[in-house]
Amino acid sequence: MTDITIDLLDAKLQAAEARTEARVARLEALVENSIKNNQKAIADFREENKHTRRITVVTGITSVITIILGVAAFNATLLSNMVGSFSMGQSTRDSVKAEISSQNKELNAKLDKLTEAISKLSVSRL
Repeated sequence: MTDITIDLLDAKLQAAEARTEARVARLEALVENSIKNNQKAIADFREENKHTRRITVVTGITSVITIILGVAAFNATLLSNMVGSFSMGQSTRDSVKAEISSQNKELNAKLDKLTEAISKLSVSRL
């Protein structure tokens, strides 16, 4: 075997150390680049997510407004139908009342004639 001198050993150690430092520097650069890419991706994701959140909020608000307007329209329709039914009932009541009144007058006239006829018959029998 050959004897290794201190100078040769130092040179080999320095060369190995230089290679290791170069590798570490490359790894550091890769890690820093990866961190920057991740930070950029996170920032992009947050920016895209802001738009999505806005759309979700606007859609929710629009849905609530639509539901409120739909319920209001339904209530207005029901109220209109109830008012119409009530008005129709009032007009039916008025027409029935008029018909009953005319029938009562006719019946009263017939009863008056009948009582006159009965009283004439009873007077003539006496």
